[in-house]
Amino acid sequence: MEQTKNKNNGYYRLLTRKMILTIIIVSFTPMTLVSSIILYQFRISYHEKVEAHLQELVLKHKQTIDNFLKEKLGDIRFQAETFCFDELK
Repeated sequence: MEQTKNKNNGYYRLLTRKMILTIIIVSFTPMTLVSSIILYQFRISYHEKVEAHLQELVLKHKQTIDNFLKEKLGDIRFQAETFCFDELK
């Protein structure tokens, strides 16, 4: 009788452990999957945002350099029209 109780008790402990392990696996698997998908989407979004910011920054610098060069070209044209070649020597 005592032996049957110990056998049943061991069986129920094993069953309890298996049930707890199954519950943990079943609950953490979707959470891990969803977290991975969210992390992947965030990474893509972040890279797109950084790239857009850098493109805007490059465009602004390009416009600044173009404006500077146009201003210098205007200065050179003004001096070329105002002074003759001998005066510029």
